[in-house]
Amino acid sequence: MDKQLNILLVDNEAEFLEAITYWLETKEHRVQTCYTGPEAIELAKKTPPDIIFLDIHMPDMDGMEVLRQIRSFNPTIPIVMVTGYPKEEKMEEAIKLGVSGFFPKTGSFEDLGRIIKAAVRTHKNLR
Repeated sequence: MDKQLNILLVDNEAEFLEAITYWLETKEHRVQTCYTGPEAIELAKKTPPDIIFLDIHMPDMDGMEVLRQIRSFNPTIPIVMVTGYPKEEKMEEAIKLGVSGFFPKTGSFEDLGRIIKAAVRTHKNLR
């Protein structure tokens, strides 16, 4: 990846956040993490990141609701939905809300890198 990005990771699973954060930081990206939907919304408002990775299933607030709320004040920020389920019933709704892609929790770091590049490239083309 050519440019250092500000990335927001939102997931209630600490181990997943730690692994992804470690890899992203080895690629020289700045990473913020949070465990809850309301915290994600607040961070996205206060310091908009270059890209958000958002878990679909969180106990406090559904990822789809977080997505809707972020879209209400920032309709173009790249958001990648993260899921642990291979066939996610909410994918169609997420696509309608303009997500940039999906990342399976079983995905590789190479997959993660490709998703980031594609999301950022698409975002630049939409500006």
